Amino acid sequence: VLRLVGSALGVASAVQLHRAERQCGGLPGQGIDIRRTHADLSESSVSKEYTLGNGFDAGSFRICYCHGDGPCTEHKDFCQEAGMLTIVDLCEGITCPLVHDQCKTRCDFRTGYCIEPPLPPVDAPMGTECSLSNGAGACFLGQCVEPGQGQQSGQGSQSSAGNSSTATAAVAVTLASCAFDEFECSDRLLTWVVGHEGYQRNAPIYVEVDAMHPGSVPPEDNLFTMVHMRDDGIRGSRVVSAYGIQPQFAMVAISLTGALIAGGALSEIELQLIPVQPASSVWLRGKEPIGFDFSQAVVPVNGTVLSALDDTIEIAAVLTPPHLLRMLIQNVRLPPQGGEGSFDVISFNGSMTVDSTYDIPTFRTPAHVDVAEVAVLNQYKRDATGQFRVEASFGNRLGEWARLYMTLRFSAELPAPLELHIGAESWRFSPLSTVVTRYHVIEAPAQLAFEHLSEMAED
Repeated sequence: VLRLVGSALGVASAVQLHRAERQCGGLPGQGIDIRRTHADLSESSVSKEYTLGNGFDAGSFRICYCHGDGPCTEHKDFCQEAGMLTIVDLCEGITCPLVHDQCKTRCDFRTGYCIEPPLPPVDAPMGTECSLSNGAGACFLGQCVEPGQGQQSGQGSQSSAGNSSTATAAVAVTLASCAFDEFECSDRLLTWVVGHEGYQRNAPIYVEVDAMHPGSVPPEDNLFTMVHMRDDGIRGSRVVSAYGIQPQFAMVAISLTGALIAGGALSEIELQLIPVQPASSVWLRGKEPIGFDFSQAVVPVNGTVLSALDDTIEIAAVLTPPHLLRMLIQNVRLPPQGGEGSFDVISFNGSMTVDSTYDIPTFRTPAHVDVAEVAVLNQYKRDATGQFRVEASFGNRLGEWARLYMTLRFSAELPAPLELHIGAESWRFSPLSTVVTRYHVIEAPAQLAFEHLSEMAED
């Protein structure tokens, strides 16, 4: 017995089985016993039972449902899928006491347990092979009959139903219960055909559908139009504005190419981009770190500066897709505090925005290092402190040691690990002699400790 639970199940409803790979409403599959069965008598409209009988082959089957608003005589009438039915042979591999009747068994196929005497045996599964006096047979309802005989007698009503459907096949009628909502797309138009039930007045309907952005800015109004049609006439309509479509560049890259790369320095950056649409100018903004300054910038080739103010610049240039545009922007003041760079780039065709890309990750601007109070003193005339405060009166000589002093200030936080390079082409340094004192705004000066200095050679 198969039990279905649903909504508004029909009194005259029926089910039939399909192979698992076959969809409802079509052919059930070759060699399958469809078990087309009408619902048992019941007053409930939310639960119905269908007596399918026994004798199934093990396997998975698709349950197809006919609402009963038609004769339920053709495969297309069973258009609604009600679920999957999995049949397992629980008696497979089970050994129970033998029965003299070859179409009887003491294995309960519903539980897989043996039925012990004095309880009577049950019918063997329909289709089980048996022997007749004139040859091989098949079990049907506990009797050994000729192959095919039981199937014909057991499906006589289905055969007559099949003949009936053949006689009326010329009239193609779709049951109301098989008129589902349908969605079709044609020429950028989504058509929603409402099924047989329809929708009540003022009932909210929530519709979600994926839509791909156009490949270019819409040449006309960017609107969504909804129209309610019935009998080839318009019954209602609504126009809704869509959000703006802003395409991105196919490629954008900004790099630091100037010789001076310290924070606060005048340097040079390179812009490379591949436009999606033709444009007459390109606009840049250095968003992060704060402090980019394009007010002195110049573009030597492939563009002319139209305007430059603080961290923004607009350059007249010919942008032709899909060709790469490369331009150098010189005399760009780098932000003093340093950090990871982020830019916005927008192209314009006249006054109309065409392509854009935001929050482009770019180069890292080194922090500005302020060097002050620099002093180089030689090794003579030391005082009791051991520092070189007074230079020798006879001057400095080759191959002697000196002491280098400087005060450093960094415009950005520099978390470890980091390297600070101090170089002089003709001088050597002694790492073991290094002393670093950190001066805090509030706290007292603290001398920093270093590891592994003893392992470092003089350089």
